[in-house]
Amino acid sequence: MKKSIRILFVEDIQSDAELIWHEISRNNIAFEKKLVDNKKDYVDALKSFKPELIISDYSLPQFDGMTALLLKNEIDRSIPFILVTGSINEEIAVESMKAGADDYIIKQNLSRLGQSIVSALKNKEMIKEKELAERMLKESEERFRMLFDRAPIGYQSLDIDGKIIEVNEAWLEIFGYSHNEVIGRWFGDFLAPDFVERFRERFPLFKKMGSIHSEFEMVKKDGTEMIAAFDGRIGHKADGEFKQTHCVLQDITQLKQAEDALKKKIEELERFNDLTVDREMKMIELKKEVNSLMKHLGKEEKYKIVE
Repeated sequence: MKKSIRILFVEDIQSDAELIWHEISRNNIAFEKKLVDNKKDYVDALKSFKPELIISDYSLPQFDGMTALLLKNEIDRSIPFILVTGSINEEIAVESMKAGADDYIIKQNLSRLGQSIVSALKNKEMIKEKELAERMLKESEERFRMLFDRAPIGYQSLDIDGKIIEVNEAWLEIFGYSHNEVIGRWFGDFLAPDFVERFRERFPLFKKMGSIHSEFEMVKKDGTEMIAAFDGRIGHKADGEFKQTHCVLQDITQLKQAEDALKKKIEELERFNDLTVDREMKMIELKKEVNSLMKHLGKEEKYKIVE
């Protein structure tokens, strides 16, 4: 290890401490050291020296390793802790490991200390990375939840059977339901009667295709019917197995009503245009007949017709 690490040593025998320091140096581990042998100095060192690793004897005249471990846990549980003792005691070893010690080493077998330090520090880094990943995941989920709930458009997730897993606030506002009234219910329960069978037929196809764009007539809690447009995608598990659908839902009732009104207006204009053209054609034919009679009588044509 090239980086120098701060190690707090809890030991009352100078010669034993020096043997430990020698063993650490022999393993090419660079370190800064601080030696204490009582509770007060230990607690002070935890706060001021800020050790990256603690190596503690188990038995001291004014202190003991188990108390040192528990105090460390109160201040910073993440600091690796290695207990060193002069004799084997399985009960103490088990108790210390349960309390969070990273290792338990016999003074007569210090040759294992170097690898124990490396393993303890690596384990600490792994824990830090795991905690960071979990924190980032939690923050990401919180951001997604905020966007999900505050989105101005309805979102919903359905399971493999078409039951509702989750909806956002916009969805609930559109339909007038509470969250508890919706979760776990089959999506077809919210469709107009004529569209229930259509959904039943289309959902298996949707799961095969992986995406869908469709329109359904739906019924709000107060009985009002509406037209909803859907865009959906399939979510899969890591092994590719179906997980759930993710759908965007939008109330397009007013849009559809506007489209229908526009279509009717266009149809009316087309009928009016047809009537106008027919009448114009009849007027031209009538004027041609008048001109023909005037010419037959030897007079000038009354109307000038532009073809």
